[in-house]
Amino acid sequence: MPPRIPIGAGSFGTPNTNTTRIHTLAEAQEIVDIVVSHGIKTFDTSRFYGLGSSEEFLGKLDLKGSVVDTKIYPMEPGYFAPANLRAVFQESLRALGNQKVGVFYLHFPDRSAEQASFEDILREVNEWHKEGLM
Repeated sequence: MPPRIPIGAGSFGTPNTNTTRIHTLAEAQEIVDIVVSHGIKTFDTSRFYGLGSSEEFLGKLDLKGSVVDTKIYPMEPGYFAPANLRAVFQESLRALGNQKVGVFYLHFPDRSAEQASFEDILREVNEWHKEGLM
């Protein structure tokens, strides 16, 4: 099996948002086409990149059967609480136009007192796996 090398898509998205430098779908599609032509079929993004517009760009592009990985970054204390985590994950799926993602990363631990236990968080993420969303 060839190595799985994800290409970061955090630079795709609307102007004047964090991380973005590729601001048109045409430019982004050109990059996707080049990357895929070299056998790389995994793109990495996040709800955080471009304030969600990176995922939206990927959802509008022809990824030629590629897999998309995404992640959540704890924007405030308690952000990883299972109900909120599921809502953010569903936002990602909608933006990506996908029924599933390859990997959903918990980008940085949320160690706030308001959050659920790490076991509760992982239990919730495991439910998504059982539902076929990953």
